[in-house]
Amino acid sequence: MSLTLLKPELLLIKLLGLIFFGVMIIAQASAQQLDFNKIAAADEAELSKAMPGLAKQVIENYKEEDRETYLNSLFRLQMIAGNYTEANATIKSLREIPKANDPVYGRATNLQYEIFSNAKLIQAAANVSFEEAFKQSFREAFAKLDDKTAFRISGAFTYDLTRGQNELQKLLDPLKGKKSIELKDALALAQTYQPYQVYKSILPLTQSLLLEEDNRRYIILEFYQFKQLSIAANRLFL
Repeated sequence: MSLTLLKPELLLIKLLGLIFFGVMIIAQASAQQLDFNKIAAADEAELSKAMPGLAKQVIENYKEEDRETYLNSLFRLQMIAGNYTEANATIKSLREIPKANDPVYGRATNLQYEIFSNAKLIQAAANVSFEEAFKQSFREAFAKLDDKTAFRISGAFTYDLTRGQNELQKLLDPLKGKKSIELKDALALAQTYQPYQVYKSILPLTQSLLLEEDNRRYIILEFYQFKQLSIAANRLFL
């Protein structure tokens, strides 16, 4: 068989080899393993200790082409890692994306997480309780908002803790006793863990702060008062 006849076959073999090599690289990357505390999945205290380190591992290895998706995951990872200044910067970058389509939402998106991060920074800098730091951060943030934005963002301070805990547990159950976790699973765990932990900390504090904010901004009337004002207004036109 001549060398000329072998050339197409050699090219085909080389091409198949390159494809196989590429598939192996993709498979290896998708199944990339990260270190994980084997008892963290069964112990809440151990989980809280393990998550900052896991978040840092994910940050180092996480790749995502869609900028909005990437930033949305990144700030959550940064918060878990305790990098609150960086998380706030990422939130601000994320806000630039929807702002063109919805200026009000763009200004307020993820404000609850920014308030939480600022509270953590205040707590560390002033050596005060988280409750005191959160109240300060909340009031400072809402003082900068107009009524429309404040009303809209107030809805972000609601969260079903029971549902959040159940969703988190579903991700933790398969990890019990394991010393490693795939990158994609670590990212999913972080995305569920972060809001649950934030709201678990802030929900006991937000109701009174939102009521305080409503009283500062709006005239709130009881039904009887409203009815009496309506009657008085109607008589003006009789």
